[in-house]
Amino acid sequence: MANIGIDFGTTYTSAFYWHEGRYNSLLAGEAHQSPLAPSIALIYKDKPQYGFEARDTLKNPLQEANISRVFRGFKMLLGKMADDEMLRSRGFDPGNGGFSPERITEDFLHHYLAIALSRCHDGHIKKLVIGVPQIWFDEVKSISARDNLQQILQKLKLEGDLNGRIDDVELESEPALACAYYVDFYRTGQNANFNGNMLLIDYGGGTLDINLCKISQQGSRCEISILARTGKGINDAAHNTVGKAGMAFLENAVKRAANDKNLSNATRHSLEQSLESKLMSGKITFTNAVRRAVTQSDKNTLRDQEFAELADGKTSVTYGMLLDAYNEVINPTLAEALSEIKEKMDNQGVKAEMVHERDDFKIVLAGGFSNFYLTQKQVYDFFSINQNDPRLRGVNAGGAGLEYAIAHGAALVAAEVIQIKQTYPYSLGIAKSDGSQKWLAWTIGEDLVYNKPQYVLSEEFKEPAVFNGNSIPQLFYDGKGDGKFILFTPLPCFKEMFTLDKDAFYKIGFSLDKVLNISLWLQQVDYDSHQDDEAVTHIERRLPDLYSIFGNIREVRLDERK
Repeated sequence: MANIGIDFGTTYTSAFYWHEGRYNSLLAGEAHQSPLAPSIALIYKDKPQYGFEARDTLKNPLQEANISRVFRGFKMLLGKMADDEMLRSRGFDPGNGGFSPERITEDFLHHYLAIALSRCHDGHIKKLVIGVPQIWFDEVKSISARDNLQQILQKLKLEGDLNGRIDDVELESEPALACAYYVDFYRTGQNANFNGNMLLIDYGGGTLDINLCKISQQGSRCEISILARTGKGINDAAHNTVGKAGMAFLENAVKRAANDKNLSNATRHSLEQSLESKLMSGKITFTNAVRRAVTQSDKNTLRDQEFAELADGKTSVTYGMLLDAYNEVINPTLAEALSEIKEKMDNQGVKAEMVHERDDFKIVLAGGFSNFYLTQKQVYDFFSINQNDPRLRGVNAGGAGLEYAIAHGAALVAAEVIQIKQTYPYSLGIAKSDGSQKWLAWTIGEDLVYNKPQYVLSEEFKEPAVFNGNSIPQLFYDGKGDGKFILFTPLPCFKEMFTLDKDAFYKIGFSLDKVLNISLWLQQVDYDSHQDDEAVTHIERRLPDLYSIFGNIREVRLDERK
């Protein structure tokens, strides 16, 4: 049995397993030596193609007439990440039927899981760890995407030809997985444990995720706790933009280069794929040209120079188009996120400044778009990082680390070489409607205990509070850790979830599972003795459902009440 880690990326997907101290790719084949399979699907002559095969067909302009549909970025369109108009404009069908992002994701993952299983010596996976963007754990609009992906993986695990061949599936934060890789990289290279803080900046095809992690390492065993995080990458339906990362950058640059503004999906995707390939193969050329222009303060001369001619043979991309696309899409997004994480680091007492005599703080990058000169330059300039900076010492893994850190980290976690300690991503509790009193189930940053009810505690007595069934409390939620709790007035459907006896008394609790689905717990008690009733009413509702209850409800900052 193999323990496998997968990076299901917006633009590329890779899969590795860890065996005898080595990372082994499960996707690189004889025809395609790269471990990075393009996250593309298309319909060619009424038959589906995926990954490498789809990319090769898309690169051939003579085959465009035989392509009826092209699907890219489907990971970023799951759940409620896109409206119907955005889906149709990108060749998808809204809803659960037809060519929905969910169906394409399921078919794509089935295709590559089948390949991975065929290359496992016994055709069986013991544990499968897949990375997902950090904002899929934090942002209301994108939590449904994580939930949908979990359901897809469970379906693949239990149905069809993969049934019984995968024992366990686990979703984990992409930045946390990349951090796991860099911790192991440091230990291997320095022959020493790393104990301290690590700032992981993960910029991929769809999202930007930044995590501040605390590392406690003893030999091959390591515990990673997430102290602070921020992220960007919610789709912009108004501008038909997927995420705020590499894919959005490519789309912006191609729009600037294409003379025909009404490109077919197939042509547009072909040009974007072509530009991405040119940027990867011409990375050194681009880096040297931009670095030279910046040094010589001669950007204007560079702007009009051609960087590459794309697959159709008539569309040319200049350096100026790439610089403008970066400054419009990436620069403000990255600048905002870096400022946010810097503020959170200051609040945690973690100093980002360089200290030569210490080796307990590292800054590392992951994700394909971090392997881009302009991205690296902006990060390095923000933190004043130089070539021999001690904050990079022992963790500078180069291009391979940037491209494969998430999949490698997932393989390490799947093999239980590295353990990730999860913390509560937000504070949750209940409060009186006038905001005069509140009861916490948990606080953001506390150690997360999976599947165990955390009953809301009385602030005064620090013990589970007891509520009369006739008085339905309000919920408060804090997703930022700033202590400014948002109070929500429950809808009637929320009240119905409790179905409480008005003459009885209850303890109220919440729990999270490993993919952060939330459950509500009710326990009836005798008010006089506070003895628990043996019959516990367990009501389970997934987090997206609770968020939909929170949605469009008045929001009141408790700290603003008199």
